[in-house]
Amino acid sequence: MYCDSECGAGDTMLRRWRRIVVLCCPGLLLLVVLVWSLYYQKATDGNSNDFSPRIDGKSRKMAVPFQDKPGTEVILLTYQRSGSSFLGELFNQHKRAFYFFEPLWGLYGVIDSRGNLTSLNGTVRPAPRRGLEYQLAEDTAVNFLKCHMHKLPLETMAYYKRRVGYNGSQMVEKEFHDFLGFPGRHRLLDENGYIKCINTTNWPNDKKCVPLLQKGCLQSEIRAIKTLRLRMWQVEKMLRDNPNLKIIHLVRDPRGALISRFQAHEMEAKVEMEASTRCLDILRDYNARVKLDKVYPGRIMQIKYEDMAAQPMETSKAVYKFLNLDLPKHVEMWLWMATKMGMARNGNFGTMRTNSNATAWAWTDKIPFHVALEIDHICKDVYDVFGYKPFESIASHRKMNDAISLTDDFSEAFLKVDTDAKRTHQKLEEYRKALEKRESKLREQPAEIKPFVVESFIQQKVTDKNGKVIRTKLVPFSKS
Repeated sequence: MYCDSECGAGDTMLRRWRRIVVLCCPGLLLLVVLVWSLYYQKATDGNSNDFSPRIDGKSRKMAVPFQDKPGTEVILLTYQRSGSSFLGELFNQHKRAFYFFEPLWGLYGVIDSRGNLTSLNGTVRPAPRRGLEYQLAEDTAVNFLKCHMHKLPLETMAYYKRRVGYNGSQMVEKEFHDFLGFPGRHRLLDENGYIKCINTTNWPNDKKCVPLLQKGCLQSEIRAIKTLRLRMWQVEKMLRDNPNLKIIHLVRDPRGALISRFQAHEMEAKVEMEASTRCLDILRDYNARVKLDKVYPGRIMQIKYEDMAAQPMETSKAVYKFLNLDLPKHVEMWLWMATKMGMARNGNFGTMRTNSNATAWAWTDKIPFHVALEIDHICKDVYDVFGYKPFESIASHRKMNDAISLTDDFSEAFLKVDTDAKRTHQKLEEYRKALEKRESKLREQPAEIKPFVVESFIQQKVTDKNGKVIRTKLVPFSKS
């Protein structure tokens, strides 16, 4: 068989291509692996608190579609029983807002029970101990606002089990779900099916509901979270890294907040301890806010619950103006119905108040006199900063019937946190004598007593001749 010169040339070319392929394949494979590893590292941001699903054949289907979409970001930073549920409804009622109630509640529940945190692909890791969780808490808040649900532990988004103790050597776990699924608490997530999904799914299959949560977040114009578990010193990095983020700091008279905690059966320690802890937190947050205002002007708004209760419509418009938005008509209508239309109160944790102003000051008719004086002594610095009056000044204006309404039953119940029975009895006797003394003085006064009017304060800007704001001052105004 004969072959011309072209046949030999073709055979040589074929051998060359085979040699090239053999030599290049390992290099190409190495390049693909390198590019993929860099991509995966970028996807997880190198963050130890990242809960992204691992990329493998099994868990890739669980991955939540991710994209960045800018929006107005709001953190409502406050304290227990300070009217935050009511203020949070300004966002929950907005049709284009993603509002999440206490995103850190589930996280701290696991931390306090020394349990594990679960990622979307089912892997678990031990929760950090108290005092070592601050970075994780901050990252969790930011990830909610950025719609980075793929980075969140499942315990913050859905149904989970929490360790509550041991029965001998057997660990006892309890299922918690009502906190997220409370009717109306997350209006947008009720409407898009997320709440129904987690209510009808067993743990840990709740991860299939997470895309609904992220979809609701990505479609929103406003992303707001309310939290009791962040403090003002923690938001500095958030403000620096997130230019769209704004903070609303809500404060309430500590006496009203503590009475409300007592009525809601949340009092966990003596009055002295509760008052000291609350007022220390408020002062620290105030001092941190003053410093942050200088670095990030116009990014933090401070609200007193009493002002919001007295002027709910004006305060709500000011909140939206702070966010460079107009108060929607449907939110305005809800606000009117919730505060002015005499709708029935819907519980200690609800948002409906027959008369919001009366609710804000109802504690003055319920607090035992000596307890109020004790809180006054502990929280004097808070009063000086926010303009709250000492109780002696408030009580001097109350009617005789109001004084008599301070029942002994309530006083005894309020004092049950004091373990010293003798001291408790002594305090109660002092309180009863104070009531009798005030009652006798009131009987000596003319029958016509002016109704009790509480004076509150609003912040007023002081400008120079060029219109530049040089400081703010507290200006009193009367509440009707």
